[in-house]
Amino acid sequence: MGWRDIRRVLVRGSRTTLARTPALRTLVGRIETVHPAVLAVMLVLIAGLYREAVVALGWDGNFGAFVVKGVQHSDARGWDTMATDFAAGQRLDPVWQLWGAKRPFYWLFLGATYALTGPSVAVARILNVLLGAISAGLIFDLVRRLVSVRLAILAALAHATLMTEAAFCLATLTEPLAGFLSVAALASLVLGMTRLVTQGGAIGWLWPFLLSGVLLGLAGLTQPIALLVLAAWPWMIPILVDGRAVRRRALVTAGLLVAGCIITLAPWLLRQHIQYGFWAVDGGSAETFYAATSPRYGTWSADVANLAWWMPLRQQYEFFQAGAWENIREYPTFYPQNVFLMGMRFASQLRPSPWLALAASALALVSRWSSPAWGQRRLRLLVVATAITVAAFALPGALRPLTWIAAVLLAA
Repeated sequence: MGWRDIRRVLVRGSRTTLARTPALRTLVGRIETVHPAVLAVMLVLIAGLYREAVVALGWDGNFGAFVVKGVQHSDARGWDTMATDFAAGQRLDPVWQLWGAKRPFYWLFLGATYALTGPSVAVARILNVLLGAISAGLIFDLVRRLVSVRLAILAALAHATLMTEAAFCLATLTEPLAGFLSVAALASLVLGMTRLVTQGGAIGWLWPFLLSGVLLGLAGLTQPIALLVLAAWPWMIPILVDGRAVRRRALVTAGLLVAGCIITLAPWLLRQHIQYGFWAVDGGSAETFYAATSPRYGTWSADVANLAWWMPLRQQYEFFQAGAWENIREYPTFYPQNVFLMGMRFASQLRPSPWLALAASALALVSRWSSPAWGQRRLRLLVVATAITVAAFALPGALRPLTWIAAVLLAA
């Protein structure tokens, strides 16, 4: 099954029911006739205003300590200090002794901005707001290319009003930039897949895949966890396209994506190896890996850092890597269990507004209620839509994203 088939399955039901609902068809038809660029700009403005409201009303003077439970409280101050030093062309602060092997792109990006504007946390917050808002527009564009404008609007609104994303705008943390680069990489990948199918042998379908790899590499240099998708994305391209000839070209484009990512990462990895003797984007990754594999710690804490704080960075990396693999040998089931639990904690922070689940359920209910095909199933539809809406408001945070997924599927 190619991505065209997936799109056809998702869109068929909504088009059929809309055709039998004149008023709703007129309303949705008007929305879908608006130029996508206009809709994208409107969604960007909504996301920007929401984030700006959070920044204006929610700041409590603490650099990110309240944003994600368990994150190092010094992270935001460390990134800000490195960016300030970089903007001044110096390395005077002691943070460079501890963070010299940290992933570099955020402090490079923020420092380059500080060189133009002067060091200011307010500038960093404005950047975060802009990055998050533009991400909403990119999400709209990539989803509309894959499925439909209606679902694209719902997906973009979910991101635009996501409180967790907005909270990261309050401090100098890497998440807004990493999120923007990841979304931009996915948008470029979707654009490339569209051109791969529609342009045949034209050369124009090549560059989006290379750009996607470069953006993914930059996302990895901002938040290394973004690189995990490299294990899936190249394989998605030949699987989701139709036709042997197109699939052969898809293998080439998958190689371009991987090449773009490697070219972006290579200079920094080479620098890490020459200066510190290890091949890692972030020298602190071994410390985090050790904590995640240890039943005693489970996650990073100051106690983990204190185990080897006096060692040079290379020895620290080797110490924590060796300890992590020893933990895995001794407690082979703990690490996957811990990763799963951390994933659930992360999912609990992804809380789209329950009002969006209500809107999606209402759209599904109105569009299908007057359809003869649902004549005997209207009560069932009402019960499902009501249950999704109640669950969106009542379920605990870790399970709430499931209601949003259910509502979107019901509206599709």
